[in-house]
Amino acid sequence: MSSLRKKTFVHGSIQGALVLRMLVQWLAFVVALTSVVVLMQLVIDPLQDAESWHRQVKTTLLALGLVSFALLPIFVWDIIKFSHRFVGPIVRLHSHVRELKDSREGRLVFRTDDYWLDLADDFNQMMDRVREETVQQEEPDVVSIDQS
Repeated sequence: MSSLRKKTFVHGSIQGALVLRMLVQWLAFVVALTSVVVLMQLVIDPLQDAESWHRQVKTTLLALGLVSFALLPIFVWDIIKFSHRFVGPIVRLHSHVRELKDSREGRLVFRTDDYWLDLADDFNQMMDRVREETVQQEEPDVVSIDQS
């Protein structure tokens, strides 16, 4: 199966929740980082004048803020791409189950770099067994008649 993605954002509620969670964590990190910068500046030189302290804190926070905001889109893109490796297989499984409601044909195949490859193997083995049992049940019972 091809490893190329046609669509990256495949399940809005799951991937959206992951992105939102990552954004909240990123925001908590920025708040913590800001607090550390302010406290460190107080500890490094507690006797400096207020104007000098403000200037140093402002400069440091500006630099850290630029880096944090520059990295944010990379973090969001990465979490979406990463989440597709475990959301994608479940979306494919769900789609495959819906298709199987009407037909007994088809194999479930995940991409080689997806998670849960063993789930596809187990599912296919289960479907093979169901197909075999269904065929056995549909075959008419052969009754032997002894003509002695």
